Formats: sequence, structure tokens, C-alpha cells
Amino acid sequence: MGPVVGRLIDRLLPWFTSLFAICMLLVFQSVQAGAGGINIAAVIVAILGLDVFRQMLQVSLATTIFGCVVSPY
Repeated sequence: MGPVVGRLIDRLLPWFTSLFAICMLLVFQSVQAGAGGINIAAVIVAILGLDVFRQMLQVSLATTIFGCVVSPY
């Protein structure tokens, strides 16, 4: 999933990518909290989603800090 997420991050602004990753982390954490004890499929989906979007958040925040984004102003 790393190359796919990397291409997505490269095409978006880092700030929007961070916001998207945080929102999706909240969604998958809700899936884990709501259905984690009921079904094993919910646990597997939550683990995959949390891993992918945690990595996306880390990369987008690093891009925000170390990237050279030219301001239009």
C-alpha cells in the first residue's frame, strides 16, 4: 500500500492529506471500537485501515515540515 499512498500524497497538498488521514483514522478507530468484539472481520479491516492512514499521516506531516512548498503569495 505504500506506493499507492505515496502517489496520493504527492498529488495533494500536505495539509489536506493530513486532514484526510486524521478523519479516516477516526473512522477506522470507530469501526474498531464499535464492532471489534463482535466480528473478526472488523478487527482485520480496522488494523489495515489504521496502519495505512497512520503511515499516510506521518508522511504528510514530514512533507509539511521538510518539504519546500512555495507559497502563492
